[in-house]
Amino acid sequence: MPLIAFRQLGPPVSLKYEVTSLHQYEVAIETGLWRNSGTSATVAFKVQGSNAGTGKIVIDNTMAVDRLFFSRGSVDKFIVTLPRWLGSLQYMRVWHDNSGPSPSWFLKRIVVRDLSNDHEYVFNCGQWLSLIDGDGRIERTLVVSYTNGTATFSDLLQIRLADGITDNHLWISVVAKSPVNHFTRVQRTTCCLSFLFAVMITNAMFYNLSAKVDETIQLGPLRFSWRQVVVGVQSCLIVVPINLLIVQLFRKSAQWKEQTEDSNCEYDNRSLGKLSYTKLPASKKTSILVLERLCLVIAYFLCFVVVIVAGTFTIFYSMFWGKELSNQWLASMLVSFVQDIFVMQPIKIVLLAVLVSYLVSKHGRRKWKRNHVSPTQSQIQLGKEFAASETDSKDCIFLSDDEKNKARNLAKKEKVFSSSAKEILLYIVFLSLICIVCYGDGSEHRFQMTKSVTDRIQVPGKVIINIQGFNC
Repeated sequence: MPLIAFRQLGPPVSLKYEVTSLHQYEVAIETGLWRNSGTSATVAFKVQGSNAGTGKIVIDNTMAVDRLFFSRGSVDKFIVTLPRWLGSLQYMRVWHDNSGPSPSWFLKRIVVRDLSNDHEYVFNCGQWLSLIDGDGRIERTLVVSYTNGTATFSDLLQIRLADGITDNHLWISVVAKSPVNHFTRVQRTTCCLSFLFAVMITNAMFYNLSAKVDETIQLGPLRFSWRQVVVGVQSCLIVVPINLLIVQLFRKSAQWKEQTEDSNCEYDNRSLGKLSYTKLPASKKTSILVLERLCLVIAYFLCFVVVIVAGTFTIFYSMFWGKELSNQWLASMLVSFVQDIFVMQPIKIVLLAVLVSYLVSKHGRRKWKRNHVSPTQSQIQLGKEFAASETDSKDCIFLSDDEKNKARNLAKKEKVFSSSAKEILLYIVFLSLICIVCYGDGSEHRFQMTKSVTDRIQVPGKVIINIQGFNC
């Protein structure tokens, strides 16, 4: 019977079990970033190695207080203690019992690390464990994708690109960032705002050098010229280094914040079911905290300066422009904005992914990325220990085919009902807005306007005789 201790990139909590010889494995389970990717069901897994296999290891949310496992975008880490060594891992089986209000689960990957030799095994999944999403299966058998030193450049590049879109793309990450990342949405939105204001002032400076209107090409409601495109590209290239500096300051502050939280305690692998907290020296912890706050203050100060200076000078520049030149300046800003979203940010993601993947594959080792922290870590009491035996956890059984069909039909009916209810509510709101617009202001002025319009309409078959200015 295995011993399991769990954590979410924080201090693990042990489930005690008396054994003589201990072998420990760290299991990191990453949930996807899709909408409703997290699950409320009880999850279980088995690991099979060349020497032995584990029993059924069950994980449910009742094992901890004020803490949710497998939430959207989370990386949950568990310490599993076994009475024997498994050998080289071959495959693992993962499933859930489809319980709770939202049982569907998008499993991204699982990383198992042997703490005795620091050897990692990566099990990629990237599929739904759901009765109504994907292929309708709630159990998966995952084989080892790669281990330490065997990860190819293409494997690493694929992972880096997938993570880079939701984390390194400044504009997309405002909406799609992982909720467990310390680089917050407010900070990302601040970076976007500073970029737009910096583009405003750089475009204004270029147009101020030569205040003339070039021939333009009409493209729908917009007008573009070659000069506008060139100015937009030049402005974007000038602003990108400043924006990268601000972003890196925010990221560095987030990394130091994570380091400060993770350094408050350490797990003692030599003691079964025990937690040992080794706090950093006060001077070192204080210095890290000061660096974190300093980077944060400098980043916000730079954003504030860029916004204030750019806004002020743009207003002064615009006073000397006419309508046509102002429209061209706005078009150049649009070019810079589109170029940063669809050109500069993707290029940055690709170059960073290629560089990191090459360096990691060249050294032949890939450490589990620790740039995520638990979304509920702030709720964890670091000095509190939850201890129980494995039998105290809820069981997670395989559902029969009849149970799966019943649950699937019920989930489909709930989904159809929810969709219909949303559609009906949308129609009611739309009808209410139409009624407010049409009948909300029944004044005399509207009557006169309607009458004047209808009097001008020639109705077939209607004879209008004008006698001395009167219509008959």
